[in-house]
Amino acid sequence: METLIERIDAHLQARDAEALVQVFHAIKGISANVGATRIAVLVSRMGNAASQHNFAALGQAAALLRAAMEEVRLEVLAQAAEKA
Repeated sequence: METLIERIDAHLQARDAEALVQVFHAIKGISANVGATRIAVLVSRMGNAASQHNFAALGQAAALLRAAMEEVRLEVLAQAAEKA
């Protein structure tokens, strides 16, 4: 199954702004629901950049998004380990 990051990478490579806006909107909603505010703010900005076809900014922001998502993943794993 393709991950969200893989979908973003594919849409960036294809320069598919509309698809990027949709993916960023989905991530924003998921992030907001679980309290991952940093990710929600970042993808909101990325959605704006995609709407403006600013692919240079998106490429840079994608690296920040990867790092933020990895931080959340590690935090979830740490919390799960504490409860185990």
